[in-house]
Amino acid sequence: MPPLGTPVIRDAKGQKDRLSVMPKKLVNTLQAHLIKVKNLHEQDLSAGFGQVNLPFALERKYPDLDTTMIYTHVMQQGNLGVKSPLDR
Repeated sequence: MPPLGTPVIRDAKGQKDRLSVMPKKLVNTLQAHLIKVKNLHEQDLSAGFGQVNLPFALERKYPDLDTTMIYTHVMQQGNLGVKSPLDR
């Protein structure tokens, strides 16, 4: 388990998980952004959007997993989603 506040990049180069670093001053900004993403994700689901294509055979094993935030990208995708605070 990585230390609290350490970003984990899943399926990075070589399909390995990687730990990253983040300045402490960005932690609150990222947390606020993820709250906005979660709220928007819930709105998208209510409107019939927000589902993702699951990797491998997870869709059969976990039928409701496609609507959770675990596979949701936190950057804007088309007209749905939240704009990244880093995009100015």
